Amino acid sequence: FFSSSADGSSCRGKGSLAVQQYVPPLLLDGFKFDLQVFVLVARTDPLLAFYHDGYARIAMEEYEEESLKNRFAHDTSTSVQRKHPKWEEEKEKKLLSF
Repeated sequence: FFSSSADGSSCRGKGSLAVQQYVPPLLLDGFKFDLQVFVLVARTDPLLAFYHDGYARIAMEEYEEESLKNRFAHDTSTSVQRKHPKWEEEKEKKLLSF
């Protein structure tokens, strides 16, 4: 487990805490991915919700648990992935609309 204060500094019993455990990710052919979809709940009784298609983002490099410092394998954020040397030629395979 990792704990820190809300501002990212280490914490010893003061202020707010964030406790996290890194869990093994879901993988798609060995690559970490995430899904983003958009739902607006306008009313709950009766339920009224609006859905908009989203997309999947797939990491540029294969996931290896031992290499936590490799952001191209662990962080699916487009702002990170587009810095990969092969981003321009691979981006259509790594950003999938649905």
